[in-house]
Amino acid sequence: MGPAREYRRWRPGSQPGSADGSTPGRRASSSDASRARPVAASHLTGYSGCTESELVYKIRWVILCVSLLAAVAAPGAASNRSEARAQVAFGISVAQKGLWKEAVYRWERAVELDPTYAAAFNNLAIAYEHEGLFDKAKAAYETALKLDPKNAFIKQNFEFFREINDRRTAQTPR
Repeated sequence: MGPAREYRRWRPGSQPGSADGSTPGRRASSSDASRARPVAASHLTGYSGCTESELVYKIRWVILCVSLLAAVAAPGAASNRSEARAQVAFGISVAQKGLWKEAVYRWERAVELDPTYAAAFNNLAIAYEHEGLFDKAKAAYETALKLDPKNAFIKQNFEFFREINDRRTAQTPR
């Protein structure tokens, strides 16, 4: 078996379609790798004097590491969203049975797990409103609207809340 070979990318100034400016599709030999031009990257710490292929290798390594890190972090975010959805679903089922304090607990848990889940804030606001916690309800509605300003259900619920809350505060003697 011969020496290890690598494919080299086309460089400006070489013939398009060729690996190193010669015949198109030609494989670069190990002697070509030793002739690779150094990259003038002295402003990059740790890359001074690297050949072009070494720099490409290092950049690919960094990209691979970042990709793996993102892939490892993504399932955690997805599992938080799925756990938050499970909490919201359970909160809905207990609210339908009249267990509003349990529903509040479940929806508070859901927004702790996923603070970007607008539907959980909407449900939490409804529960706060039902329990008479109007300041908390208003804050939850506002958060839900910030997270999903185009959601018609959240807008409608907040409008109903404001209408009822405005009438309630107008009737309350000061």
